[in-house]
Amino acid sequence: MTRYIRPFIFISALFIIAGCNNRKEISDLFEMEGCSGPCYQRMPCEGEKIVLEIELTGSNVLQNGQMFFVRDETDVSKTIKVEFDQSVPVEVQNQMTQNVGKTAVINGHIEGYDLLNPESCRRAHLIYVSSAEDLQFE
Repeated sequence: MTRYIRPFIFISALFIIAGCNNRKEISDLFEMEGCSGPCYQRMPCEGEKIVLEIELTGSNVLQNGQMFFVRDETDVSKTIKVEFDQSVPVEVQNQMTQNVGKTAVINGHIEGYDLLNPESCRRAHLIYVSSAEDLQFE
């Protein structure tokens, strides 16, 4: 029986390692197929799970009350809103701005919202974080 357990453990470890490679950066979200669109139309990627990896530099996370915006430092037009469920303690949420120099790993769902400005309207990205365990720092 043990000869079957070892290959299972090895294969399981490969799936765990492969899962780490599924992490996305901010720019990746903007390049995903079906994840951009005009206002008032749900994007096909909305509702999908995502693991977003963000290096916290101190200048790429903006906080407005309990709203957080993270941006790609090479292209500030690529900005994502991070929204936390009410069950996530404020102290956990505030770690987004307190862990400069670390990498935030956010497990969430892709959502969208309409971003209106005088020149145009586009569907913007929002990552919804449902629990405190979905925000980790490395």
